[in-house]
Amino acid sequence: MVEDAGLRARYAAAIAGVADHANILGLIATVAALEGGEPWRQDVLRHLQANRDWLVEAVATRLPGLSMRSPEGTYLAWLDCTAAPPAVAADPQRFFLDHARVGFNPGPDFGPPGRGFVRLNFGCPRPLLEEGVARMERALAAA
Repeated sequence: MVEDAGLRARYAAAIAGVADHANILGLIATVAALEGGEPWRQDVLRHLQANRDWLVEAVATRLPGLSMRSPEGTYLAWLDCTAAPPAVAADPQRFFLDHARVGFNPGPDFGPPGRGFVRLNFGCPRPLLEEGVARMERALAAA
């Protein structure tokens, strides 16, 4: 809360339409990111690009019946499971949850064209991504 009425009015006018409720911690974090966050951002981009490239290769070589296009501006991958065995293709989200303990966003949640697809978030530590793909690989081999 800004005690001074004049300063409070200026503050409210400055953030109108930009932020509903900015707090001091959010403002401090924003300033820190703007002033010194570029090395961190570059590290995050390198990590995401490396995970993306690893995942593209893993899907192509280790997950038969699955495919994906390399995303260009996101850390979310769409896995196309339509060429997988029928037990997988019918409901890939349920199959991988039940048989590999890997959770995805179901493609149909994003509309009818998402049927047979799952959305994977590769913005995670590499060991977690590797473990998930290994579980998927084992589940597909047993399908």
